Amino acid sequence: SETIRVTSVIDRYLEHLRVVRFENGGDPEVYISSADWMGRNLNRRVELMIPVEDPRAEAELSEMLEIYMRDNQQSYELDSDGSFRLVTGETGDQPIRAQERMYARARAKKRDQSEDSGEPVFNVRRRPPRAR
Repeated sequence: SETIRVTSVIDRYLEHLRVVRFENGGDPEVYISSADWMGRNLNRRVELMIPVEDPRAEAELSEMLEIYMRDNQQSYELDSDGSFRLVTGETGDQPIRAQERMYARARAKKRDQSEDSGEPVFNVRRRPPRAR
């Protein structure tokens, strides 16, 4: 379709956005989903896709999606014949690697939140905490 763009970013991290944005004639709608849209997920499981109604969450997800859509290092775009082609930037374009930008963004956000509260934001426990 001339109105649908499918992009796949294959990079270091397995986690990725499950976000869909419909431009909707100038009234965009953002949705999040529980799984990749692959046959094994859609045909054998119950999956969800729900609208994002919080304006702040919608803006943040749209910004994240835009970073992924601008990736010109690890991105592949689906062509009309069903094949994927590597997306490359024009000569002189700034390299954009979405997952590296998202990682840096998450680290900066964690650092900012940690400084505000004085407590670490993420506390990964590999075993239950000891009784006090």
